[in-house]
Amino acid sequence: MTEKIGLEILTKKFAAIPKGLTDRIDVAVRQARMDAKAAFMTASPVGKTGHFRSSWQEGGGGLAHGKKFIASASIWNPLIYADPLETGSQKGTRPWPSAGPRTKEGNGRIWSSQAVGGVINQVISESYLKDLALSVEKAAFGGLT
Repeated sequence: MTEKIGLEILTKKFAAIPKGLTDRIDVAVRQARMDAKAAFMTASPVGKTGHFRSSWQEGGGGLAHGKKFIASASIWNPLIYADPLETGSQKGTRPWPSAGPRTKEGNGRIWSSQAVGGVINQVISESYLKDLALSVEKAAFGGLT
């Protein structure tokens, strides 16, 4: 039976980190953030300029405190039109008051035809998060016995 990887298990494993491994974990988390950002960029709609796709940003860090290590990650797109691309447009409002040749209607909202349901929902799934957690664990603890 395979071990179920989740936040609770990873937290326990991170709590048992010997001194000197926090840098290795920080690198693993940073790589996971960059991989997720790349996935968001790939799933992003490409307009005339590609500005939305290239505007994704990532940040975060780790904090070592005694035997505890806390890692965080954030990925966001600061463009003013990122929110309607992510959440869709309500009918009758900007930027898409009605469905047209470059938009689709779904769940009572108007979406970019290249990102129906939003970019984040196209990328993030339970299996994606599990794979991400496994890649962090492998990068941080791989080869250590």
